[in-house]
Amino acid sequence: MRLAVRSEFGLSLTRAQTLEVCRLVTDWHGQAGVDLPGVRVVRRGVLLHFESTQTRPLSAE
Repeated sequence: MRLAVRSEFGLSLTRAQTLEVCRLVTDWHGQAGVDLPGVRVVRRGVLLHFESTQTRPLSAE
């Protein structure tokens, strides 16, 4: 999770944020997505979708 968010959005997740995202896989009961700084993670079926909430494009650093 951390690697995916870091490589795609340039963000470093805390342990707590990482665990919240992982719960969408390991303990999902239809709960809403997880809001991270600049990214929203939602589960649709069996897939997680990472969506930018930034109004400007993220740099590819």
